[in-house]
Amino acid sequence: MHRQSSDQQELTAFVPGGAKPSYTGKRHFTYTDEDSLALTQWCQEQSFPPIDAMDDRHLYCYLVSRRGQGSSIQQLQNAASAYAAASSLSADEEHLAELVDQVMRIGNEFVSILIVSDDSLIGTGLEKVLTEAGFACAVVQSEAAHSYASSIWDYILISSFTPAGMDRHASLDHVPKLVAAMPQASTVSIRLGPSNPVLNLRQAEAGIQFQFSYEDVVRDLARFIDNLRSGSMKPEHQLPTPLAIRQSQGLRLTGSIVEFLEVARTLPPEIWTSNRTQRDLSIKRSVISNIRRTAWEVAGIPAPEYARFASSAARSAPEYPEWSTVRKFVRECWQLIETD
Repeated sequence: MHRQSSDQQELTAFVPGGAKPSYTGKRHFTYTDEDSLALTQWCQEQSFPPIDAMDDRHLYCYLVSRRGQGSSIQQLQNAASAYAAASSLSADEEHLAELVDQVMRIGNEFVSILIVSDDSLIGTGLEKVLTEAGFACAVVQSEAAHSYASSIWDYILISSFTPAGMDRHASLDHVPKLVAAMPQASTVSIRLGPSNPVLNLRQAEAGIQFQFSYEDVVRDLARFIDNLRSGSMKPEHQLPTPLAIRQSQGLRLTGSIVEFLEVARTLPPEIWTSNRTQRDLSIKRSVISNIRRTAWEVAGIPAPEYARFASSAARSAPEYPEWSTVRKFVRECWQLIETD
């Protein structure tokens, strides 16, 4: 983009309205320094990166915000022009035109959703169907999600499962920071596979409020969209509080899943992936004893009931949860399948 000598800049025009933009017979329009200043100030208010470090999803957030304030297509075009001129990246005018056109097609209800998924197929699929339904959507990976935290979002929609890595739900570790940055947003999880009370506890402690199974979303997409549009979630989709889940699972009422899993990740992977007995793992007994103690102290996993050992004179009740219980707990948190 070539900067003009005056205080006004030029960029390829967009075709107004809901139709696809046309790039034949290009017109030109101008933007002013006020447009650049407004973009800069908004980025600062939202704790976004400076303009020259933004990507098109940051720009999309800004355009959604402007559209929500009643900006016209011409004003959105000017905002995109200001971004293109200030960005360190080469501005793709056709792509910016499509971005503005996408913002203009947001429905009258103006529901906005930040989709967080480390599985590109699921994330892109959700973005496609929800955008077609008239929602404002952006899909981001969990590690970078906080960079797009903004007051514009009504929902944080999280698909935490990824087929890669030992912890299939490692993205949940980023959710508390995201939730804290956007207290106005409702947090919804898309669950793959059967319901798991331990994984539900991990999600609830992360700040997730509602949960839908992927199968239910696919089976009745219209109903899922209606729930998001109306903001009225059925009771069966509401996650119980961490306290309620702990109580129902016989866990101590205080504890932290995320802190316990941080310790679990420091141990050799075969401890969790293998189905071999403790004796066959070739791991020091002290290592197993420490993780059992940590499971009790940090995660709140209780020791077995004393009554199970009351009739045995040779064996006293253990002070900490049994190793098989701890390993099962971690596997359920990670949705992990043993290898042998």
